[in-house]
Amino acid sequence: MKTIRIIILLTLSTLSLHAQKLKITALDASIQRLYDERAPYTLGKILTIEVFDNSASMTIGTDKPIFLKKSSDNTYTVISNNESRTETYTYTLKLYTSLAVLTSAEFTWNVQENKGAYRSAYWKLTAKRF
Repeated sequence: MKTIRIIILLTLSTLSLHAQKLKITALDASIQRLYDERAPYTLGKILTIEVFDNSASMTIGTDKPIFLKKSSDNTYTVISNNESRTETYTYTLKLYTSLAVLTSAEFTWNVQENKGAYRSAYWKLTAKRF
């Protein structure tokens, strides 16, 4: 009985440790300046995604991971503010699967001003299995 528990524990722990790696193939931005800033650091890089029960983490290249909560089927989101609370950032990760295999993903970063002109901007990455 003890052996069965150890085998189940090892099996479940290895399932959560396998990260999905996709290659970033496209970048879209609402402002040309955002595209110019992000393109050299994102296009062609590896997008690493780890999916858990109700959350996911993603990393672009060697950047720090972003942790997101599940908002609907195959969609993960997190909302945060800057220190002065003048801007709201929304990060959204949408996963596309085929026969339970992750084939592509879209990551969107959206910023919205909370004061002033209430302007907004976004950039969206598309990553595919290579």
